Amino acid sequence: MLRRANPFLESGVSRCTFVALARAVPAVALVSLVAAQWTPPPAGRLSLLSLQNTQWNSVRVNVRMGASTGCTGNPEVGTRLIKRTQRWTVVSPDVICWRRDAVPGDTTQGWTNWSQMQVANGTAMEVVL
Repeated sequence: MLRRANPFLESGVSRCTFVALARAVPAVALVSLVAAQWTPPPAGRLSLLSLQNTQWNSVRVNVRMGASTGCTGNPEVGTRLIKRTQRWTVVSPDVICWRRDAVPGDTTQGWTNWSQMQVANGTAMEVVL
């Protein structure tokens, strides 16, 4: 499911900074994290994509980012374990590709096919895994 989220134009998160956000994170800790990593983004280029887990106890997610819509050719950003109610927010003007465990909780079953999106400049989108 894809939902349009409120723009995070004043988020203070720099381009290509990746932050796993959880509801359980105290606001003070989150503000400290954002303040410590803040650098001004290029004007009009702040684009956010939040990958949210609402279904499983936990799910592994793999993200790549780059200019290509052929996801395997883009550099890997990383792999994270996202627990239920958590998000992984990716900040980038480039194509963002992601995939999750084919069977959440069972790493032996491999990955789903790649999903991808390029978020329009100055906007934020949320994808429910």
